[in-house]
Amino acid sequence: MPRRFGIAQGWKIDHPRPWLDSRLLLQVATGSPPRGARERYVMAATRPRSEKKILSKQEVSSRKKALAVRRVEGTGVGHRALVGVALLALSSLALVALLTEPGPAAPRTGHNGAGPVGHALAALLGGLLGVAAPAIPLAGVYVSGVLLVGKRDKRRWPQVLAAVVLLVASCVLVQLGLGTPGLHPRSPPGGALGVAVSAWMVDLFDVLGTVIVVSAVAFAAMLVATQFALLRALAAAGHLLGEAAARARTALGAFWAAQKKAWAARTEARGAAKLEEAAFLAQLEADEEELSQAEAEALEAEAVAEEAVRLARESESRALERGKEAPSAALPAGADPAWTRELALAAGLAQETPRRRRKGDQQPEIVTPPPPAITPRAPSAAMAAPAADEPPMPLAALAPTPGRAPLIVEPKAPPKPTRHKEQNQFEFVGGRTQFTPPPLDVLDFDRPERSALDKEAFLSTAEKLRAKLADFGIVGEVVEIRPGPVVTMYEFLPGPGIKVSKIAALADDLAMAMEAMRVRIVAPIPGKGVVGIEVPNRDRETVYLKEIVEQDVFQRSSSKLTMALGKDIEGMPYVLDLAKAPHVLAAGTTGSGKSVAVNSMVMSILLKATPEEVRFIMVDPKMLELSVYEGIPHLLLPVVTDPKKAALALRWAVEEMERRYQLLSEAGVRNIAGYNKLVESAKGDARVFLEKRREAPKPKKPASLLVVDVGEGESEDEALARAKDEALGVPSPLAAAEDPRTTLEGEGDSAGASEGEKADSAPPADEKPKELKKLPYLVVIIDELADLMMVASREVETYIARLAQMARAAGIHLLVATQRPSTDVVTGVIKANFPTRISFMLRSKPDSMTILGTVGAESLLGMGDMLLMPPTSANMVRVHGAFVSEIEIKRAVDHLKAQGKPVYDENILRPREEDLGDPGAEDELSDELYDQALAVVSEMRQVSISMLQRKMRIGYNRAARMIERMERDGVVGPADGAKPREVLLRPLGEMPGAGVA
Repeated sequence: MPRRFGIAQGWKIDHPRPWLDSRLLLQVATGSPPRGARERYVMAATRPRSEKKILSKQEVSSRKKALAVRRVEGTGVGHRALVGVALLALSSLALVALLTEPGPAAPRTGHNGAGPVGHALAALLGGLLGVAAPAIPLAGVYVSGVLLVGKRDKRRWPQVLAAVVLLVASCVLVQLGLGTPGLHPRSPPGGALGVAVSAWMVDLFDVLGTVIVVSAVAFAAMLVATQFALLRALAAAGHLLGEAAARARTALGAFWAAQKKAWAARTEARGAAKLEEAAFLAQLEADEEELSQAEAEALEAEAVAEEAVRLARESESRALERGKEAPSAALPAGADPAWTRELALAAGLAQETPRRRRKGDQQPEIVTPPPPAITPRAPSAAMAAPAADEPPMPLAALAPTPGRAPLIVEPKAPPKPTRHKEQNQFEFVGGRTQFTPPPLDVLDFDRPERSALDKEAFLSTAEKLRAKLADFGIVGEVVEIRPGPVVTMYEFLPGPGIKVSKIAALADDLAMAMEAMRVRIVAPIPGKGVVGIEVPNRDRETVYLKEIVEQDVFQRSSSKLTMALGKDIEGMPYVLDLAKAPHVLAAGTTGSGKSVAVNSMVMSILLKATPEEVRFIMVDPKMLELSVYEGIPHLLLPVVTDPKKAALALRWAVEEMERRYQLLSEAGVRNIAGYNKLVESAKGDARVFLEKRREAPKPKKPASLLVVDVGEGESEDEALARAKDEALGVPSPLAAAEDPRTTLEGEGDSAGASEGEKADSAPPADEKPKELKKLPYLVVIIDELADLMMVASREVETYIARLAQMARAAGIHLLVATQRPSTDVVTGVIKANFPTRISFMLRSKPDSMTILGTVGAESLLGMGDMLLMPPTSANMVRVHGAFVSEIEIKRAVDHLKAQGKPVYDENILRPREEDLGDPGAEDELSDELYDQALAVVSEMRQVSISMLQRKMRIGYNRAARMIERMERDGVVGPADGAKPREVLLRPLGEMPGAGVA
């Protein structure tokens, strides 16, 4: 009795011994019964008896198919596995034998990888199939794999047969196409099978026919063997190509439609522009005709009035001759003819019938009051009487006449960049190599696509401006629109009687009405009778540094200090020559683009100048902005980050300025350019240069203070005479004779000669003079002035003021930037000596007043938007700054570093002895302010440290050392507690005989 074995979901299977067949249990439980067995167990799958159900025939068949299990006999499985293993071994052996069989050119004793058996197999297969022999072992490998897996499908016999046909056809084609031997030295390329079949078919179809027939049979067999996968692949490829073609066709159609639409829009726009131009010309001609007619009528009325005046005066004179009273219409004898002509002209125009106006001309008519009666009275009384009865003029008469739409000025296209020629090479510092400035390729530039102006948007904004101003009682019209890269200028013509200050106070209201971030009002535009209203554009254009330096205005500039700033509001490039500036003061809040603008200025100079032409001193207390330039050969010293050392650098710059002025004075030239030309004309010959220096007039040495020490038993006159003799070098008769052997070298022949005379003395003929070099320009860059003013405000202010006042001719220029333009940072002394000032976006109007002297910087947009006060004009120029990225700066710096290292002068930052507090005798004698301190003490008749600090603007330590030196020199008395020191020095004018030479 078969037992019932229960499985999932209540099904029961009848089987004699189901627990013995574990494979059967596993397959049934997983729902995948095995296939391929010759005998099957038919298992009755039924529900439990409580759920018996009569099934239909179709349901029973489907359930049998789903739950049938093929039982495979153990011996059958073993036989197929053994056959598969044997077939795999044999196929592998045959494949190795075929692949390692020696070729036709090998000797007979060639070695086969499968030995003699392999050689026999290769000979057999090669002789039978030729080159196609490896197909047999490959097919054997495939069949062995099928046997080992245990699957057998009778439906694959057509594919097997097709593969055999394809093999035979391949042998025939190889035999017909190749003439070389096959795999075996003595076998043909197509084997015996190929030779036999090809010979038989050549007899029937000839060679060409055989190739056609066999190729067709081979192609058909390939299709059958691959189950038409090739056709499906070709169909899929064709489908993909069709879809691609359809998409391309759709895209091309859409593009063509867009182009047609754009062409139609441009044609329509050109037609509208032509119609507008024709209407404007017609209206202009009509206005000119009406104006000429009005002028003719005015001249005629004036002539009539003059004739009426003449007749009235004649009638008056005749009436006086007769002794009668003049008529009431007569004019007084002292009446002004011009006043009379105006009255007559007003009367004539009032009586004139108004002409018929053109359609669309809606100019309001001005109501003219009736002419007053002319009475023989004074002109002032005659005019004052009717003025009281004159009706008030209506408000509409005061409004400007509405005319045509405002004129939109097309922005000028920037000039095409100059083809940059190959950069010159210059001798590097020290003459070690050739120096090449960075090429323009280190800069990036994404040229924007210039789109057509949206005239409707501009006209709509202009109308909105006019309406908003009218809401505040300001009547006028927009006459011109000037689009730019960042802002658009709307030129507004106000009506009569409108105050400009009233318009300037509406910036915030207009910004709200225009939905703009900020609106700047220029009231009025210099040189024009209109008010400029600058409104930001919706799409802001980025200005790149490369776009500016490529232009002719930068490339053709001969100055090595030309700086590319950006573009003006009309889109034209704007550059600034620092040599003419000659100093720049820039201010702006954080994020306003100040640091980027400073980098643009520095990069502009680096692109034009070599280290022998321009040197830099960079001060960066924040240690962030200018540190990227560390190591370039243009630097005189590393980037200064310590504010105390920055003061030392500024003091060295002042000393360098004085040294250069001394050189210029000795050379007889006015500026550094003349000095460099003189050196260049001398061509390095120092003797020629010294000859030219001697020809120049020598500067007179200023008179020094004469201190007289009155000794005991000596009168003031004797002491004064003695002091004058000592100053003139006259030896005293009481002095002992000096031993000539103790005279220092060089003193004997230069006694009584000044230092300038020693310097101007010609060198010996056999002495080789020093090599002459040009003086480079020196640019001092301070990134944050506020940090320096916090540490050493007095010294920094003094040094900056002296450099700004005098350093232009010496070739020293300042570029100072700050983000806090308050009065304690940008003092009056600093501001007065910087004619060129740049303001970026600021927070308040007082800050704008501090840096520019006027408001407007608080209305800027940031990101490089600046107001520039040029050195030659008081009118502000709005410039959109050029952008340069850190990557571009790094490329330029790497290019400069690759050509050499900088030559630093560490003595610049070396502290002076007076700063270290060492009052040595030599330093005291070399203090240039000591004589001035003596004069102050002599004049004030009192002395104190605080007084010297105030009068001479020096530090505490220096003033204290001066007083100590005065005490040692006997100028002042010793300290006496809280009492002031006694001044022992008296002016020369108070001494007896002071005026005696």
